[in-house]
Amino acid sequence: MALAAGWGGTGLEPEPPESPELLLRAVNPCIGTVVILYSTGSGGSAALDVFDLDGRHLERLDLDPADDPVQIHAGEGLPAGVYFLRLECGHSTSCETAVVLP
Repeated sequence: MALAAGWGGTGLEPEPPESPELLLRAVNPCIGTVVILYSTGSGGSAALDVFDLDGRHLERLDLDPADDPVQIHAGEGLPAGVYFLRLECGHSTSCETAVVLP
């Protein structure tokens, strides 16, 4: 299949993400407190949600983009287990798993 020069195809190419630098990392494993490193890249309001294995929403933290990148402590005193973290900024989302040891 050949494409004519200067023609991009169907015109339905996906747009690049607004925030390609959205980053979420959890220090694993951890004891009692989940240490989270995050960066939203382009700034803007961000929120971090913590879920357990059953999908229960445990905590929501509204993050200040002025502090970006930053290290935060979420879920202090969590029992041992596996948790899911979701960082949302604008239309971008990043997910991470956190393991808490006893």
